[in-house]
Amino acid sequence: MDGRTAVKVALDSCVVIDVLNGRHAAVASALKGERVVLVLCETVLREVRRVRGVEPGETARLVGARLGRRVETVGSTPGHRTVARSLSCRLLHCHAGDDMIVAACIDLSCILITSDRKLLDVCGMVGVTARRPRGRRGR
Repeated sequence: MDGRTAVKVALDSCVVIDVLNGRHAAVASALKGERVVLVLCETVLREVRRVRGVEPGETARLVGARLGRRVETVGSTPGHRTVARSLSCRLLHCHAGDDMIVAACIDLSCILITSDRKLLDVCGMVGVTARRPRGRRGR
């Protein structure tokens, strides 16, 4: 151990789907040189299951294996829901799902990796550090 504290990095569903599709070089590059624990929120895991049909446990296993990082899954808490409602009321372009991801990032002090331009904007407004996977443009 080198004594550095691991940085928690949450992945948005668009990034997770890219990783599952084999397009994970940009994400791996964004994590390079950092001691990272990946965080997958319940909201992201549900969205991936809806879009790709991959169960949450399998999603976490595949993401961890492809990125070579430990993965933690995080359920939605009452605190996350309260913060998410507040975000949705204050920021009209923060839609359901994104508000829960941002709330979890606030609670867990995570950096968020996303390709979603609106989500990047919301993070900037509420003080959550967010970045795009390297080499990707926002949608």
